[in-house]
Amino acid sequence: MEYKHEQTTTILRHRNSIRAYKILAVQGDNLVIRNPYNRERTVGIPVPKLVNGYKAGDYADIVYFHTGSTGFKAEVIGHTPPEFKPDNGADIV
Repeated sequence: MEYKHEQTTTILRHRNSIRAYKILAVQGDNLVIRNPYNRERTVGIPVPKLVNGYKAGDYADIVYFHTGSTGFKAEVIGHTPPEFKPDNGADIV
């Protein structure tokens, strides 16, 4: 699998605020992940063109952008490279 340059090293991942999120479910065109701001809840990230490439249990690299004082936007970068997937099955890395 091919990865974007910013996904390939720990330093680049940190600089670009890329985190690995475990896909909890795929519902329609949404990837369901743990909400990073309230880990007791889940959130659906719309990715209509990419959703077929993911299944529950996979990890996706996602970046969150603040869009105001309380809002945010999420961007799916791609599948998480194997070396950045957690061994313990954590929901957010």
